Amino acid sequence: ASWEDAGTTMDIMKGYIAKSPAQNTTINFTGGTLNTGVKSVSNLPIGFNLVGNPYPSYVNWTDATKTGIATSIWYRSKKSGSYNFHTYNVTGGIGVNDGTNIIPPMQSFWIKVTNATNTLGFTNDMRSHQDQTLLTNRLKIPMASSQKLLRLKVSNGTNSDEAVIYFNANAQNTVDEYDSQKMFNSITNVPEIFTVINNNSLVINGMNEIRYDVEIPLGFSTLEAGNFYIEASEFNNFDTDTKIILVDNDLKKEHDMTNGTAYNFESEAMNMIGRFSLIFRTKDTATDLENNTQPHSHVFVDNYNQIMIEAPEKSSYAIYNTVGQKQFESKLNSSKVTINKNLNAGIYFVVLSVNRKKKINRIIIR
Repeated sequence: ASWEDAGTTMDIMKGYIAKSPAQNTTINFTGGTLNTGVKSVSNLPIGFNLVGNPYPSYVNWTDATKTGIATSIWYRSKKSGSYNFHTYNVTGGIGVNDGTNIIPPMQSFWIKVTNATNTLGFTNDMRSHQDQTLLTNRLKIPMASSQKLLRLKVSNGTNSDEAVIYFNANAQNTVDEYDSQKMFNSITNVPEIFTVINNNSLVINGMNEIRYDVEIPLGFSTLEAGNFYIEASEFNNFDTDTKIILVDNDLKKEHDMTNGTAYNFESEAMNMIGRFSLIFRTKDTATDLENNTQPHSHVFVDNYNQIMIEAPEKSSYAIYNTVGQKQFESKLNSSKVTINKNLNAGIYFVVLSVNRKKKINRIIIR
């Protein structure tokens, strides 16, 4: 599909994209008056449609009139220099990548039309202003107080993506209105993660109840090879004996993410379902897991081919080549350090010592 020129007159509630050739450019709109009162659009084609907030104020997606329209919205904005999809599911009240039900002024967003007879409408009662000096108003969703929710994060050290699994007694374990479809960024330096149910890729997966010892397939996508990590960035309101296990099916390894410990791995460019899966277990379930109880830490190579280490301050590290020769060693003077050493291309091992516990990380310098 291609984008059509907007012309000189824009339609109310139709979505548009404005991309300036230079940063910090002011775009002036002239003519007419600011929208107010009841605004709606009907008879949109089935499938995804780009629509827009018609007001110079915030509007609440939860309160919007939605007939023949799914409960999720998606919109894009730049995050760490790259575009990312923000998603919000109104049925579960769940957001991903900072998605929220409060749509910013004049923001375009995607909806999914499910019936040929459809209507999306807003009124003045759904509008509000948000204090942008408060961080909690900047496209953030408040944390649910009792929702059992697991938020997964994948990162290459520069850009990241999220997927959510949560549990609601009214949800089904098949695809329904408690789920949100995954919208892919398809950007080279942005890795992506999602769950899979009946061949459907989901960024928000609402399930009825926890099914212990049952594998949930995870999808992972990257358009460039590199070093990555997956972590449970949020793990709320589960029973104290519940454990979350990440399975790397390629390497035949299991990793306990319950305490926030990230799983570091390398990958070629791929869009794959099957390398990773997720298992909920109880503590009394016997496993052959590796002992991954090290404190929270990451070792990766950034886009400038430099080694990055994130670990508690004063942790020590050493870098070895594949024949065991030590290339460099030191201590961290902060919680995040860039190793500015001109290492030849190849495979290296970073041995990180944190509180007398050692963790070996395999990385690739290209």
